[in-house]
Amino acid sequence: PTRRSSDLLKIKYKKTVLVVDDTAFYRVLLLDLITELGHDVYTVEDGETALKLLLEHPKGIDLILLDIQMPRKNGYKVLQEIQEQQLKSEGHPKILILTGEPCGALEIKAARKLGADGFICKTDPPDYTLTRIKRELFGS
Repeated sequence: PTRRSSDLLKIKYKKTVLVVDDTAFYRVLLLDLITELGHDVYTVEDGETALKLLLEHPKGIDLILLDIQMPRKNGYKVLQEIQEQQLKSEGHPKILILTGEPCGALEIKAARKLGADGFICKTDPPDYTLTRIKRELFGS
């Protein structure tokens, strides 16, 4: 996994975000956007690595941005394992699904049942994506 800590001034409520996406472009884009906010970011390219990282740092991740369509282990399987291994408790960490495809009601219901807190479309403008991330991290 790649980890980047923000070199910006230390913010009072610094958080750690895990970006899980098999597309390097989105990993780098989200890494840059989130570190500009002053937060630490881990990036991984598959679900297997994400689960290993979560097991190593069970309380150290505040938000997961999780792609659905990935090789080896897709986002739904990652959500299922997070639930089975009880890696999410009392709503922590928050999980936002990343998708490049329009989601239908069945996909949204399935992801929410497995513990997803919301969705971000990869085609959304960066400012909207940052607003969603801030909302999940700080509730505002």
